[in-house]
Amino acid sequence: MVKANILFVEDSKTQGAKTKDFLEKSGYAVTWVMDGMSVFRLAKTRPFDVMLLDRVLPDMDGNTVCRWLKQNEDTKGIQIIMLTAMGATTEKVEGLEAGADDYLPKPYDEAELNARVYAALRTKALRDELSKANRELKELLAKVEALSATDPLTGLFNRRRFTEVL
Repeated sequence: MVKANILFVEDSKTQGAKTKDFLEKSGYAVTWVMDGMSVFRLAKTRPFDVMLLDRVLPDMDGNTVCRWLKQNEDTKGIQIIMLTAMGATTEKVEGLEAGADDYLPKPYDEAELNARVYAALRTKALRDELSKANRELKELLAKVEALSATDPLTGLFNRRRFTEVL
């Protein structure tokens, strides 16, 4: 059984193959792409739980990719972990400000990568639960509002509703 769907964005073939192999052995379904435009195409058409995003890509900066994904309604729920050799504090801050949920400098330990992916999945699960609870509460509120404004026998607006309208 697959633990999660991961979109892995890495332009280095050696680093990418090694990480993809590790993640698949850990039980994740991994889709590996090497550029930012591929991310846009895939993220809009397939559901991903976590994205491992390299900061330096051949066609655009990882921060640009991250910003776009977090501003788009369909993709903003993807947990993004930036992976990069750029380890300076200012670069980490830029990545986090762009919308990344976590930042892991290269070279990284595979156990730490797995732990961070797992933490991202926990966060995603909690967000999904919260979204579901919010939807249920909105539906319940709409039902309560309808009950308070209508007569239960006729279904017509009651005196309270007429007073509100007037």
